[in-house]
Amino acid sequence: MYLCIRETINDKEMLLPELKLRRDKIRSLMAQQEIDAALIACNVNLIYTYGRVVSGYLYLPLHAPARLFIKRPNNIEGEHIHPIRKPEQLPDLLKECGLPIPARLMLEGDELSFTEYNRLAACFPETEVLPCGTALIRKGPKCQD
Repeated sequence: MYLCIRETINDKEMLLPELKLRRDKIRSLMAQQEIDAALIACNVNLIYTYGRVVSGYLYLPLHAPARLFIKRPNNIEGEHIHPIRKPEQLPDLLKECGLPIPARLMLEGDELSFTEYNRLAACFPETEVLPCGTALIRKGPKCQD
């Protein structure tokens, strides 16, 4: 017999002070390089910026709240959390959220597979895609024990 527990996580989790400090530091570094947004997909960077691993993408715009576009688990709910089936939906979902398509988008070029990187980049054909994501994220504040 399996016990199924439905866990609902509010997007207030994304506002925990340490996680917010990390995202704000990344935004500061993005601003220095004139990057409009970051799209975070790899597990270690999701933990660093969101606090847990999910199957999906954390979209971190320079001047708006972070948005979580999530495939699984599908029981996470909140104001800035949106279900997604495939990354090709991202541009339309950003428009639905009232967010502009970024002119310069940061991806995790050294963490994503070649195929995944190219798939995400192709979702934003008019955008300059920069592969400096992980290097910039790791310049942020260090975790404290």
